[in-house]
Amino acid sequence: MSEDLIPSKQSSPGSDSSVEVARITARQAISVAVITSLAGLLGGAVGYFANHPANPPANPPQHAVPYIQHRISIDGLTLLSWNKARHQNLAIRIVADVNGQAYSYPSRVIWADIGSGMSKEEFPLAPAETYRVHFSAYLRSPDGGVMFLQSQEFEETLPGVEYAYLLYAVDVKTDIHGPEAAVQISYHVQ
Repeated sequence: MSEDLIPSKQSSPGSDSSVEVARITARQAISVAVITSLAGLLGGAVGYFANHPANPPANPPQHAVPYIQHRISIDGLTLLSWNKARHQNLAIRIVADVNGQAYSYPSRVIWADIGSGMSKEEFPLAPAETYRVHFSAYLRSPDGGVMFLQSQEFEETLPGVEYAYLLYAVDVKTDIHGPEAAVQISYHVQ
């Protein structure tokens, strides 16, 4: 009793009769699962041993520099060209682009209420000697309107120096910046 792959045509009213179904036995299914598992284990072992040599060098290279984990810290935000009495209860979402990697503040909620109680937030950075930093933001008014803020500048940022980045209101229809800076973001890399 041979139970090889036996194509069978299934046809039912209203179905495409050109579809073929292959049936396999339980033994064949187990064989496929075992072969797949062994291939995964073998691939994992090859990958592990390729990255972990059996005889590592006794003395690491002398030119190795210790890895320092840098972080960008968004320290605060200041409204510049706004009537603060009229614009109470504003909220913001900031996107920091650092060497091509985007970070979003706040990271755990959608909006951060603007005010003295804004929390600082830090994001780990990939190793580099300097960092190209660019910010954009979305400002939400109490009535639900959202304004896009941006600057065309990228700042070369060094660890240990505090920076202030200016954002301008952008007309999304014309992509033209407003004449005055609307928001200042305080940040540093440590």
